[in-house]
Amino acid sequence: MSLPLPPGRSSHLALNGPANLSLLFDQGFAGYHHSWQQAMEDGAKPKFFTDFCATIHPPDGANITSADKRQGHYKDFHHRRAAALGHLGAESFTYYNHTPLILGLGLPHPTANGFLFDHLTGSPYLPGSSLKGLARAAARLVSRGELEIETHLPDEENPAEFWRLHQQRIFGPETTDPTKAKGRLTFFDAFPSRLPKLRVEILTPHHTCHFGDDPKPPADWQDPIPVPFLAICPGEQFNIPVRSLERDEDQRKQDLAQLHGLLTEALDLLAIGAKTSSGYGFLSEEELVVEPTAEARVPERGGIDPPLPQPPPVRARTLSNVKIGRDGQRIVAFTGQNPPPKGQAKLVPQKIFKLLGKKQLVATVQLITVNGQTRIESIQIND
Repeated sequence: MSLPLPPGRSSHLALNGPANLSLLFDQGFAGYHHSWQQAMEDGAKPKFFTDFCATIHPPDGANITSADKRQGHYKDFHHRRAAALGHLGAESFTYYNHTPLILGLGLPHPTANGFLFDHLTGSPYLPGSSLKGLARAAARLVSRGELEIETHLPDEENPAEFWRLHQQRIFGPETTDPTKAKGRLTFFDAFPSRLPKLRVEILTPHHTCHFGDDPKPPADWQDPIPVPFLAICPGEQFNIPVRSLERDEDQRKQDLAQLHGLLTEALDLLAIGAKTSSGYGFLSEEELVVEPTAEARVPERGGIDPPLPQPPPVRARTLSNVKIGRDGQRIVAFTGQNPPPKGQAKLVPQKIFKLLGKKQLVATVQLITVNGQTRIESIQIND
C-alpha cells in the first residue's frame, strides 16, 4: 500500500511519527492500490482506523515517545487556553461522555467515514456552534413544557418560564444572517482534558442492492457489510466554556445557572454528535469510572502457564414422566398434581405447542443448572 504523494513526502505521514494527528487522519490513509485507482485493498479501512487509534494511545509495551510528546504539547495548549478564557471571564462546565462519542462522521475522507479533529492540536472537540444549537433546541423544548429541568436553587426562576422569556436574548434571534444572530452568551469549542482514546466501531448494513441504477428490494438473506468508523471511548472529560456578555451581575449569574441546568439535561437526554438515536453521544456531570480491560498474560518462553480460571459448576438433572400442557397462553412442564404448584411452571420450546391439543403429553426432561440459572436442555416425548 502506498500514499498518492511525491517521493519522500509519505515518510512525513507515518502513523508512528510526530506529524499532526489531524493531518495524519486526513492524508495518511495508504489503502489504495498501486495503480492509484479508487478501489481500496481489502481490510485497509479497519487497519487504518486501528493503527490510528494506537498512534494516540499506544498499547502496553509499544514505543510511546511520539504519543507522550503529543500529550505534553496538548497539555501545554490546554493550560494556555484555560488562562486565555479565564481572562475573558468565561465559565466552564465539566461533563464526561458515558457512551461512545462520534464527531464529524459526514466529513470527507478516503474511507467515506470522516471524523472531526482540530487542525492545530490534532484533538477531537465539540464545536461551540453545535453546543449552542443543542442548547437552543433544548431551551425550545423546555419553554413548551416538553422537557423538564430540576432547579437546584430555591430562588431560581422556573426554567420553563425563564426560557420562554429570555431565549431570544440569550441565543439571539433565529435568522440566517450572522450579523443579527448575536446573543448574550458566547459558546466556545469544548476540548477534552487530554488527547482522548479512540476506538473502532462497526456498522453492518444488510441492504445495499436497492440503491443505484438497478435497485432490488432488500431481503433477509443478504449478508451484512461491515463499515468501520471512529468513536471517542467513554470516560473522557470535556470542559465546555461559556462567556456571558450580560453587564448586570445578577442577570449574568442567573443566565449561567439556567444554562448549566439546560446543558446538563440536554447532554444527558438529547445527546450530541452522530448516531444519537443508536445510543452514542450521551454526556453527564458524573465522572465515569472505566474499569481496565483484563488481558490474558502471555507466559515467557520456558515459563509456566498461568492457571486457567475454574469453570462454573454445572448441575444436570433428568426428570421422568413430566407432564406437558397449557397454562393459559403458555406451554408448561410440571410434575406431580395437575395444575402445577405456583412458581414451579417451566417454559418449554414452542415447537411442543403443535403437539398439544386439549390433552397433556408425558415427556422426559433434562435440566442444566449453571451459576444458579436453570434451563431445559432437551425434551423427549414418551410414546
